[in-house]
Amino acid sequence: MNNKFVAHSPKIQRRRNVYVITIGILVLGLVLYLNGTPQILTAGRPPQPGDKTITVIADYNYPPYEFMNENGKAAGYNVDLLKAIAEELNVNIQINVAPWTQARAAFENGETDVLNMFYSEERDKEFDFSSPYIVVYHAIFVRTEETAIEGLKDLKGKQVIVQEGDIMHDYALENDLDAELITVESPEDALRLLSLGKYDCALLIYQQGLYLKDRLQLINITTAGELFYATQYAFAVHEGDTTTLELLNKGLSILKANGRYNEIYDQWFGVARSLSIITFRRYLLLAIMPIVFLLIGFGYWTWSLTRRIQQLTYDFDHQDQNRQRTVVAMKWQLIWVPTTMLFVGLMVVIWLNEILDIPNLLLGAPPSPINLREAIFESLTIIIIAGVSLSRLIQGINERKDAEEELSNYRDHLEELVEQRTVALRESQKRLELALQGADLALWDWNVQTGELQFNQRWASMLGYASDEVPKDINKWQQLVHPEDIADIIDLLSAHLKGNNPLYDNEYRLRTKDGRWKWILDRGKIIERDGSGIPLRMAGTNLDINDRKQANEALQKSRSHLEELLQSHADANAELARANRLKDEFLANMSHELRTPLSAILAKTEIMQEGIYGPLNKQQVNALSTINESGQHLLSLITDILDLAKINAGKMDLNYEQLVIQEVCDVSLRMVKQLARKKRIKITSTFDARVVTMYGDALRLKQILVNLLNNAVKFTPEGGEIGLEIIGDIEQETVYFTVWDTGIGIAPEKRELLFRPFVQIDGSLTRKHEGTGLGLALVYQLVNQQNGSITVESTVGVGSRFIVALPWQTSPIESPTAITVPELETERMPMSDIKPEKVKATILLAEDNEWVSEAIADYLPTQGYGVVIARNGQEALEMAAQYDPNLILMDIQMPEMNGMEAIQHLRAQAKFSHTPIIALTALVMPGDAEQCLAAGANSYLSKPVSLKDLVLHIDEMLNHKPAIN
Repeated sequence: MNNKFVAHSPKIQRRRNVYVITIGILVLGLVLYLNGTPQILTAGRPPQPGDKTITVIADYNYPPYEFMNENGKAAGYNVDLLKAIAEELNVNIQINVAPWTQARAAFENGETDVLNMFYSEERDKEFDFSSPYIVVYHAIFVRTEETAIEGLKDLKGKQVIVQEGDIMHDYALENDLDAELITVESPEDALRLLSLGKYDCALLIYQQGLYLKDRLQLINITTAGELFYATQYAFAVHEGDTTTLELLNKGLSILKANGRYNEIYDQWFGVARSLSIITFRRYLLLAIMPIVFLLIGFGYWTWSLTRRIQQLTYDFDHQDQNRQRTVVAMKWQLIWVPTTMLFVGLMVVIWLNEILDIPNLLLGAPPSPINLREAIFESLTIIIIAGVSLSRLIQGINERKDAEEELSNYRDHLEELVEQRTVALRESQKRLELALQGADLALWDWNVQTGELQFNQRWASMLGYASDEVPKDINKWQQLVHPEDIADIIDLLSAHLKGNNPLYDNEYRLRTKDGRWKWILDRGKIIERDGSGIPLRMAGTNLDINDRKQANEALQKSRSHLEELLQSHADANAELARANRLKDEFLANMSHELRTPLSAILAKTEIMQEGIYGPLNKQQVNALSTINESGQHLLSLITDILDLAKINAGKMDLNYEQLVIQEVCDVSLRMVKQLARKKRIKITSTFDARVVTMYGDALRLKQILVNLLNNAVKFTPEGGEIGLEIIGDIEQETVYFTVWDTGIGIAPEKRELLFRPFVQIDGSLTRKHEGTGLGLALVYQLVNQQNGSITVESTVGVGSRFIVALPWQTSPIESPTAITVPELETERMPMSDIKPEKVKATILLAEDNEWVSEAIADYLPTQGYGVVIARNGQEALEMAAQYDPNLILMDIQMPEMNGMEAIQHLRAQAKFSHTPIIALTALVMPGDAEQCLAAGANSYLSKPVSLKDLVLHIDEMLNHKPAIN
């Protein structure tokens, strides 16, 4: 036992000596570091001459760090640092300036060697960075009146200005500020736009923003919230350019050692310079190293004391003769430990003095001297405090033993958990195999380097092979692949192995044992690579998709057949569209051809009824009345046909306005009163007092009511009764218009035929009631177009009720008043008695139909107007230039030059730019009126037109002289 103790003592002594020497070396290194020895060694080296030229690209507008001065040269803090490095190292540095986005692009393209750039982890992946030479903070700059922004959290939904490609641009994108980013070319532009109130705030370097604010004299700019995001400015070089990087780092070390770095900083930012990275590192080490030494001392002391206690326990239990030697060792330790603690205490005092002296160092003052007596006193104080803590350390030894026991128990628990995880892993593998079986997947494993292949049993059974017939390498497997699919497989595998595709995914055919081809879905990926990234192993699955492929082929054939049917249907639709177009053209042409002679008939009839051509006897008056009624009936039929065609073509436009319901109903009743009087039919009307106004198309509502009332009169025997009821439902917001009669009624089986166009309920040759069958069809279409509905109640021999329901939308109006135009009181006189001095105005009539022009030319002079007639558009231009008319009536469809061209030529002349022009035409198809107005006409009237209405329209145009539409 004694020999064992003796053998261990020198070993313990040597280990103690090693620790003492190690601590001494570390302390010496710390002292040398704190006294600036590295800087002295570095500063003492002579500059290394060389002929290398380093090209640098700088931001032309990023003051005060780098910018282009008034002489067009690069200037700024970064530029001066580079120039100083060039002088110290005797190297050539060429500095150019450009906008930041161009500068960064030039650097990334390899056109320049160095770019001053803020360090970030993302940028570090692309470039190599020198030692940082300054740390800056960023701030939110706002206008002084802005109070809603107090920090980054308030930028949501704001318009935030950043310099394009700047570190703040990257920061905003990476941190998803949920703000609208406004990119500008320079920080100066950002502050100018912010000052002008264009956007909400700007993210800039704090010192840079203050510098530009003072230089630009922007008194309405301030900062909001606390400073954020400390970033390090450094020199960026291309990845792998170690030569340039070493030169820049060496230059920075020399500048910081000889004081030129501080001079340059003070020149641009003043005495209160920020901590450089080296200063920061120094104070960080000042803070950490004493704590490290203290921990090392206490750790060694604890370890040594533990060993002593163990050794003493061993000695007291087995040998008393070693007690004296142990006492000597303890005396040595009692001397060494206080000495070590005193040294550590001195180091702590020195460290505290350095920390307290930081403000003096920042202001450039010399460090404060250390009072040795006070330092020793403070060190002893620390030792006393450490001694008090010794008892806690001894207590910690016992607690550590307890912890070791707990650790042993925890280790046993971990082994138990590992065993449980192993069982769970086996169960998981079993579930995986069951899942693969359920999904009908086959597995494969490919050694990319050797070409060896492994398949599971499902792969063999999928193709009908036995286990020993499965290919073992890639070449044998390739013989099973369909020749047409080999090229695609090679291309996709190569793309995946090169890293172009993250997953290998392909469909191809394999030959089964019985010689058939079966489609499979093959998926896999690289699962193992070597140290240089070369693929070593791939694994994946195969799935039988033969049935799906066959179904897809059948579906494709069905789709092709469907496309052929659709094409056939499209051709049929095109033919139908062509037929509809031809129908519209036919209707437009027939409307024009019918309205033109009808205009002459009605106009001549109106002139004769007014006695302009001379007095009439009773038979002539009756004959003219019959002609007028027949003409109006024919016009009504033409209008119904065209309206129905417009609705079916989707070209009927509704003119919604606020209308007085009773006025529309009264007008409708007056239009059928004459016909009812002839059959001695009584007309009654009932109005709901709540129903006053509604939004709707007055013309179409009148058309609906007149058609229903005409039908009621037509199918009611003489001496019968018809009526109109208006009822409003406020809750349903609906107005009900009911037209009733005591007529012949409608059988139930024939009601479904009511609203079909060109269908008569009584279609026999012996029917008693005339008509085309368009009236109710038109009513039905007009009601539907206004989002309404129509229903019928009828009893044969008793009568019928047609109920129209329309949406009731009202709006308050001041006073619904009817607009009336007083009839022009003019003396009727023969044409030969009109004297030139009594002509109120000269009217140019451009009309190619002689009957129409003759009728209008005969009537207008009786109203005091002089008329000149042109037969086509070209003649109208000549007559206008000759007679300078006060108003022009312009037909549209004329030979040589149509009316629209003539209107455009007239409007092009200053003389006729404001002359009233009325388009008087038989063109009434959708869009005709708009085209006339677009050509320059002031108004549009469709033929045939009442000559009285025409005169009223002319009077209004001449008296008001409306502007051109």
